[in-house]
Amino acid sequence: MKFAGSWKADVSAGVSAALVALPVAIGGGILATASIGPEFASIGVKAGLICAVIAALVTALSGSSKYLIGGPSAATSIVLSAGIAQIIGGEGASLSRVMLLMLLIVALSGTVLVLAGALRWGSFIKFIPRPVTAGFVNGIALLVAYSQIGNALGIAGRISLFEIFAQIQPGAMLVTLLTVLTCIYAPRLRLPIPPAFAGMAVGFASHFAIERAFGGGVGPVLGTLPSLWGMPDWVSAELRGGLGGLPWGQIIAAAALLCIMGAVQTLMTGVALDSLSQSRHNSNRELIGFGLGNIVAALFGGIASSANVGRAIANFRGGATSRRAAFVTGLTMLFIVVAISPWIS
Repeated sequence: MKFAGSWKADVSAGVSAALVALPVAIGGGILATASIGPEFASIGVKAGLICAVIAALVTALSGSSKYLIGGPSAATSIVLSAGIAQIIGGEGASLSRVMLLMLLIVALSGTVLVLAGALRWGSFIKFIPRPVTAGFVNGIALLVAYSQIGNALGIAGRISLFEIFAQIQPGAMLVTLLTVLTCIYAPRLRLPIPPAFAGMAVGFASHFAIERAFGGGVGPVLGTLPSLWGMPDWVSAELRGGLGGLPWGQIIAAAALLCIMGAVQTLMTGVALDSLSQSRHNSNRELIGFGLGNIVAALFGGIASSANVGRAIANFRGGATSRRAAFVTGLTMLFIVVAISPWIS
């Protein structure tokens, strides 16, 4: 695959997009396991980081837009989390079962995306009414906010309503407030880093400053991440038991919903960037590219990917001239993940 454009501009744009992709990957990973249980948060972050690397590289090679970059998003993570939680039910589940379900749902959704692109269904996005899209996106936003109430209050685990007020951590609420305000007001300060990255940095610093000053009161941390690379042991262990006993009806339904969410998120982002940049993307090729990104990411233990407005705008404003910028984003994310993974805990 040949890339035409300025190397300097693409490297600058790719690095800028990677700084946006890092907090999105961590947040997307947490959201992907939010409804399963807080004990899976570190696994979710690992899967989010893997997806951010693999999806960016794959979509750079197989997509059509020079601005769209594959990786986690809040919308796809929420849908994936809900799908896994519905299959597991209230019984709880082992790590191996959760990861197997994640692999199957994400890989199946990617396969359907590839087929949809090959059958040229990408053009159907123009028939989706805008109020439907607005309602869907705002509904996802409310689900994201609801799923993070416990973290914002510094409460670990699932507790009753009457126990919440006794366990609220004021320091955690302050960290949440500082993080949100930084994300909102950072653009006005014209900082040299993206608002999301600035918010993560301020939140990180304030958490440990408050903990050091008051000796606690800021809630739990993620915990040590598992090894990021290599084929997980759970693959062979689960596959030895066979796949015939799995609830395939629920798995396929979850994959179909994830596929729809990923397609809508990706193609609507593509339309928005076309309007902003006066360019034009190929909807069917994007579906194929992001579908392949999901399949490959799933095989490495990653969560679902789609286009993300933050990554795309950072890439556009960075001056991307070709899909090489997205490839640079993937390589930069790989370097960042390798460098900081020991510190993410």
